[in-house]
Amino acid sequence: MRDRTDKIETYFYHQLEALLVRYNPQRPTVILLPGGKGSQLERTARPYPDQPNDINDVIWRDPGVTWPTLDACKLEILKVRGEDRDKDSHVIAPHGPLHFANMTPYARLKEFADKETWNYVVFGFDWRRPLAESSAFLKRFIRRFQSTASIRFREQRSCVTAWAAWYVPMRCSISSSAVSVSRQS
Repeated sequence: MRDRTDKIETYFYHQLEALLVRYNPQRPTVILLPGGKGSQLERTARPYPDQPNDINDVIWRDPGVTWPTLDACKLEILKVRGEDRDKDSHVIAPHGPLHFANMTPYARLKEFADKETWNYVVFGFDWRRPLAESSAFLKRFIRRFQSTASIRFREQRSCVTAWAAWYVPMRCSISSSAVSVSRQS
């Protein structure tokens, strides 16, 4: 469903713009990938393609996930004409880490990144969907980041550092044809 993909990519580009507002090309860039079910999921307010229809309704993990709104029931993926669709034709996208009472499991890492003045962003993933889909979104996000930062700051970075949720540093290398991820020692 190309329209769904476009809607999610637009959502990720808004997150990219937030990163670029405070981007410093002289500092390391860190992209945090939250652990399993560690990403907050948000959906469109109305079924797609209704317009305007922003992705801003938190359904995983908010206080209503169990009661009184039973948001967990909105997470279902259904087969419709051979395609996987989010329940009731809404579009669901990940938005950073889970939040609990304005805290995240990665608050200390964020504080450390701020103290070290790193370029820091959390790239959430939709754990309900195939990993190949999330990795394709991540690849496009990194490529868009690199090309946009290069244009804005006249500097091309060939690598960014990604931290998995268990704080294992990884090096992501991007060439014109591939993205490779490896453990950094």
